Amino acid sequence: MNFKFQISNFKSKAMALTVTVQRGYTPQAGVPMTLADWLALALPTVTVTGASGPNDLAAGAYHKVLAPAAYFYATGVLAAGIYTITFAEQLPASWAEGMSFWFKPDVDNTGATDITIALLTGTKNLFRLDGSELSAGDLRAGKPALVHYNGTDAYLVGRAQAWPDRYAVTSGTATAYTLATVPTLKALAAGARVLAKVHASNTAAATLAVDGLTAKPIRKHGNVPLDAGDLQLNAVAEFVYDATLDVWLLASAVAPVLDVYAGTVAGAGSPTVYTLTAVTGLTPPSYLTGMRIRFVADVANTGAAQINLNTLGALTIKKANGASLATGDIKLGQAVALIYDGTNVQLVSPTASAEGSFSSTPQALPAASSAITPIAHELGATPKFVRWVALCVTPEHGYVANDEVDLQHLQRDDGEQVFFGVSDGTTCGLVRGTGVISILHKTTGAELGVTAGSWNLKVYARL
Repeated sequence: MNFKFQISNFKSKAMALTVTVQRGYTPQAGVPMTLADWLALALPTVTVTGASGPNDLAAGAYHKVLAPAAYFYATGVLAAGIYTITFAEQLPASWAEGMSFWFKPDVDNTGATDITIALLTGTKNLFRLDGSELSAGDLRAGKPALVHYNGTDAYLVGRAQAWPDRYAVTSGTATAYTLATVPTLKALAAGARVLAKVHASNTAAATLAVDGLTAKPIRKHGNVPLDAGDLQLNAVAEFVYDATLDVWLLASAVAPVLDVYAGTVAGAGSPTVYTLTAVTGLTPPSYLTGMRIRFVADVANTGAAQINLNTLGALTIKKANGASLATGDIKLGQAVALIYDGTNVQLVSPTASAEGSFSSTPQALPAASSAITPIAHELGATPKFVRWVALCVTPEHGYVANDEVDLQHLQRDDGEQVFFGVSDGTTCGLVRGTGVISILHKTTGAELGVTAGSWNLKVYARL
């Protein structure tokens, strides 16, 4: 570092003085320098010793700073990709390895940048610390930057403040998005990154134009065009520019499978069609494979059933085994969960068949020495548990309508078993033997004969 000494009104013709200069601060390896340390570098102590005459300098210590900040800080003026810096007090007479300085850019850089210092010979490359060229906007107007020279090139060591993430809400269409960010992206460069809140779900492959720059395709999974719904309304997406592919890569996870909740439901008809309306903010542009759809049923289904979400078209509701719904599989007031498999919607919420269980509609008591028509249980496998019950339809022997009695408690008058059940992978069957059927009175326990027309049969089964 050079120091300037100025002596005014010096008249002595002969003096024997010794001048000793002690720097104000000694940098230490690995120890960060504070602002006070920087200023101290330009504030040495000058000690004068020796004989002096009446007009000579008096012995003692002196120090004075001539515009100390000027040694380290000046404005850089950009022209033709080169910042020219003019310091009020000159740095070393030539570029010196290890020299560092701050400068304030007068305008943003627009790409690869060089730097030169007035009165020093040569223009130097200005690189990032990793040795790569600067990208547009790496230097911002009025934002001080610290530069270090390694003997060959200059490196951008730091900036006065970190630039915030470029973030904005998209506009444009559902296939051609535009984005206006702060700070503005000056040019597309490898690794450029933007964050965007999506104003509309994409309906097909899409492009993105940032800050008025050329629109580029948006890709996922390396270089795969977007599918409808990959960008979801109000989702925040991260995009990174790939200069080799010349595309914006969707760096944030592709929109997860939609979980749509239908706020209003209107179910009617046979087959039952549940007309659904997604709540605001979760409106899908189309049915997406893997989409989860939830709603609360306003009516029980009366057999095969469908949904129609946001007028996207009717889809058939299937059980996990691919079978159509049976009457009552969806109950009034039941919370229903479905998953779209690309063709139909599968019922995954807890319902009779979805839980691996089944209950039949009431069946008439078979005549003696006969069997009922086998009942399809639609479980997809032989049930591990089967329970037959007698269902009271007309009050008898203390029982009232809808009372259920385990069928094993209905016996012949000689006490022998009268019913025999059999099940397989598709049906539940029941055979009645010979003899009169009796049942115990509900309150007295008296054994009484059963009137066939007062009772039906019902079966429950589960896997």
